[in-house]
Amino acid sequence: MNIKWPNNNILELGWRNDYFFAVIKELKPKSICEIGCHVGLTTQALVLEAIKYTDELYFAGYDLFELANDYTHKKEINGKGSGSFNRVKRRLEGIKKNHFNNLKYDLYKGDTNSTLQSQKFDFVFIDGGHSYDTVKHDYEKLKDSKVIFFDDYDIADVKRFCDEIGAKNLIEFKSKKKLAVLIK
Repeated sequence: MNIKWPNNNILELGWRNDYFFAVIKELKPKSICEIGCHVGLTTQALVLEAIKYTDELYFAGYDLFELANDYTHKKEINGKGSGSFNRVKRRLEGIKKNHFNNLKYDLYKGDTNSTLQSQKFDFVFIDGGHSYDTVKHDYEKLKDSKVIFFDDYDIADVKRFCDEIGAKNLIEFKSKKKLAVLIK
């Protein structure tokens, strides 16, 4: 795959989308997995972009959603707070109703150590738990996928695991935020 990566060095709200969209345009995925859906903003952006290039799309989303608590936030180095299953579902239903009837999706509430099965997707975004063990577990279940993005490469546990598997840091300029990718 010959990806033309963005060269913008100003990271504003939604900055990851430029990187995601560059891959989606080239890959034209028919399946997407997002670990860490939270409230569905990235979910919505990924799906709306992907449907421009395909006649059918399957989306699988994983999150603790309302099951997240102070313990899980601390254990998994999560700074966003709890997500909302219903908000993500409403976003996907809205896309299906108003834009793309050929959208199929599944949302899974719970810890991916229990809910995530070994699968292969065209496009994966891992942004759930940030502990080394959870990032490794999520990757191991999805490692046969074509493209895997890892958010928060700036967190030590995420960086350590990404470096072990050879994921490429996409944000090489000085920044507090980092994103890594592994392309098969």
